[in-house]
Parts: sequence; structure tokens; C-alpha cells
Amino acid sequence: MDDTYNDLVIEITSGVGLNRSYLITDYTFTAGPTRTCEIAGFIEILPDSTSTYIIHTYSGKCQTQDQDNQFKTAKLSLNLSSQDNFHNQCFVKFLTSNGTWQLRRIINYNGTSKVISIDNTKLFVIIGISGTAQTGTSSTIQLQNGHGHSTVDDFYNNFLY
Repeated sequence: MDDTYNDLVIEITSGVGLNRSYLITDYTFTAGPTRTCEIAGFIEILPDSTSTYIIHTYSGKCQTQDQDNQFKTAKLSLNLSSQDNFHNQCFVKFLTSNGTWQLRRIINYNGTSKVISIDNTKLFVIIGISGTAQTGTSSTIQLQNGHGHSTVDDFYNNFLY
């Protein structure tokens, strides 16, 4: 369904565009073998039929980082669970200022403030929806009809782990 992957992150995992990640701003579902994701910003290296991708099902934008101890904590999306410790033992992936990714384990989650405390151990697991990119333009990525893609509107909107 349309908008299923809005506000989630798509990452190119192999082929042309390897290691590039983008925020999906509009997902369009059409009958047939491909789907379209419009992304925020400009696609620097266009994926093609050799590219594979993963859509991180719990991803998106963080809040403004104004909490204490920003080297060991992060303030996540307001749309997350209000239950304390709900995301404990999950993993979170951060894009650093030098363009590299860091993955950390969540050791504490405050459901009111949406602030996580992270373990600095670099051990992680990422689970998401993957497939092969078909083609792209400067603001869209065509997706192959892959296993596990939701057909429900807004199913994954505004999630972040």
C-alpha cells in the first residue's frame, strides 16, 4: 500500500550505491514487480539492477539532541513506545559526522523522554526488509516486489529503534 515505508531508512547493501542510506519520504505501491521510494535529499550514486537494499523497519529521524551526556545517550522519535525499557537489548545505528555508521546496543529506554542509553560495544544485529533495487533517479528508488513488503498504508511510518 502507498506510504507503507514513509519516514523509514533505505540502505543500499551491495552493488552500485553500496553503503548509501536515505530517508524515504514517499513510498508508492503499484501492481507489478516494482515499487517507488522517493527520498529526502539527492541520491549521489544511483542504484541499478545490481544493487540490493534493506529497508530498516524501525528507523527514522531523531529528536533534537539536548539531553545530558550525548556520548552515551540519544533522544529518539516521539512516536516510539511510552513503556520504559521497551527497546532494551535492541540495536540502534547512528550515522557519524565523518560519514561512517556506528551500531550500539540499547541498555536503557525511557518511555517518557524517548531517551536511550547505549552500550559502546560494537556488536550488533540488524533485521529489515531487503530486495533488489531496479533503477533510480535523483529522488526515487525503484524497488523489486520483495518478500515481506507490507501492503498496509502507513504500517511502518515514524518508527525508530
